[in-house]
Amino acid sequence: MLTDEYAEQSDSDILESLGYVAGSASPLAREVLGTSPSDNAFFHTPTICRASNDPRRSREAILELFPERHVVDFLIQYFLHEVNWAYEMIYPPTFMEKYTSWWLQTVYQESEDVQFGILILRLCLCSIQLLPHPNYPHEGTLQCSLGELQSQCEIAVNGLDSLRPRSTSLTRIQHMFYHASFLMNESNLRESWIVLSDIVKESHMIELHLENPRIEYSEFEMEMRRRVFGTIHMWDKFMSALQGHWPLIPEAYCDIGLPRDALSAAPSVPGAPTPFTDRIIQMQLARLRSTTAASQEHKSNIPDPTLISDSAESIHAEVTSTLPPAYRLSDFDQQFDNILPSIPLKREQLRVIIIGTLATIHRPFTGMQHDPNFADLPSAKDRRTAFKLQKNLIEYSIDVVRTIIRLAHFLPGGCKRFFLLSLTAMEASVVLGLCLRGLRRNRRAYLNLSHQGLAANTENSELETPAYAVFLEGLGFLDELANYSAIAAKGSKIVNSLHEKLQRDATMDAEHEVYTHATTQFQQQAQHVPVTWGTTGADMVAPSEQAGDILGGVPVGTSSTAAGMGIDPYAWSQMAAAPDMGQFAQPGAGQAGPELTWYYDDTLVQRYATSTL
Repeated sequence: MLTDEYAEQSDSDILESLGYVAGSASPLAREVLGTSPSDNAFFHTPTICRASNDPRRSREAILELFPERHVVDFLIQYFLHEVNWAYEMIYPPTFMEKYTSWWLQTVYQESEDVQFGILILRLCLCSIQLLPHPNYPHEGTLQCSLGELQSQCEIAVNGLDSLRPRSTSLTRIQHMFYHASFLMNESNLRESWIVLSDIVKESHMIELHLENPRIEYSEFEMEMRRRVFGTIHMWDKFMSALQGHWPLIPEAYCDIGLPRDALSAAPSVPGAPTPFTDRIIQMQLARLRSTTAASQEHKSNIPDPTLISDSAESIHAEVTSTLPPAYRLSDFDQQFDNILPSIPLKREQLRVIIIGTLATIHRPFTGMQHDPNFADLPSAKDRRTAFKLQKNLIEYSIDVVRTIIRLAHFLPGGCKRFFLLSLTAMEASVVLGLCLRGLRRNRRAYLNLSHQGLAANTENSELETPAYAVFLEGLGFLDELANYSAIAAKGSKIVNSLHEKLQRDATMDAEHEVYTHATTQFQQQAQHVPVTWGTTGADMVAPSEQAGDILGGVPVGTSSTAAGMGIDPYAWSQMAAAPDMGQFAQPGAGQAGPELTWYYDDTLVQRYATSTL
């Protein structure tokens, strides 16, 4: 005999239990259940999800889970002033209005009431994570350790999240996003990605990706939906690129537009950026990258240099050349920094995102001239273009390391747990280390072939000294962050491994006396040839003393590096430009050069190329 366990379930409950979401359930509801998609109860509004007289939702039961009100107020204030600039997932005016009224409620019977309570706790957890802060002394305010307070908030979140019924809403998506951010800052990348996939599913269920959802919303509500979806989409694209995942959001199903920069009721200063200006720029960049991500660069084992050049140029034309004055990559306008104190932070973060995206586009050319990405190109012209792209990659990576270090100097105390610092520093430092190994191997191959009277290339050798100096800066920076971030600790080990290989290569060069006949002339040329930096992407990274830009010249000393790290011991590393190696070629083609099949491990290169670091 069949049980009645499904007797009280609605049609929409049955569909949801089968895994259908709103959009995909429509045809099934129409054909099988005989309901119209527009009338289907599956497209419920959040307000109908209510629990009747559940004692766990009383004011006393809910607030008993929370820390004391003054503690929560302190953490929310800290979040809005010191943390929100990095995410901008909530709109502070409407959040604070609802926050004030939420504490006055006598019951929390609706799902939205509970979801907003979870959002408050998630923001508190993000604040706790990035404390201590010199401007926010917490010892006298919190009256307990940060660890104890974090544990209390996590228990409260779990308690509220267990309450049913529960509906999907914008508030729920917001607090899930902050949970994913918290996990990223805890260096828990895998769990963060899982939460992000759940966020995408929840967004689909409320048709957040559609400009015209089935449920009507006010213009303000639609603007909030655009902001939230734009942030999720941007996060998906950038995190998938950094971690080597497929993006979670399929572009073909998204038709919602970008949000407006300023809301109609928001006060503004003429010409000044709003708190959301930098986010819109990042959203534009993410959408631009999405249009090219499925192109030939991912359909072929050998990247197309022309396609990559075109992609970089499109970023310059549509993003960097249109940046507002306050966020320009060079000669930026600082007049509004006092009006919106987060502008300096946002400026550096935006620079990291833009230059880091350009570096990601060029990453196929991290390696060496004997790698397939170089050797298998169809023409000499393509190979020359590939070396130009490698030069761009090195310069972009140098810029990212320098910029992320500047950003870290703005962030005191626990704010150094911010995942962007360690993740991008590791990424750029690894790229620089691999490029350095590539440049050195190219030089060895050049010498070997020159001894045999054969032609070879030594492109980009002039970048070796500045790249090595910044590589060491990145390593020292990761060592400093290792106390705050497991990502940085792991990155420090990886970059240290690369550093050891670079030192081993240098020692073997010296032992085999590769430069016995060349050292003196190398040093003489180094005294007369200045360092020359080429422009990248149509001057999209122009020299700027304001921005501390890399193209103005890079110091080659080691004063800013970690202890015990010496500069490259052989003469070539001190050179500003590569000499004509043909003059050292031996006339006798039958006379072989020194044995150059020395130890070097390609495992790290292969792992990096497949994004499994």
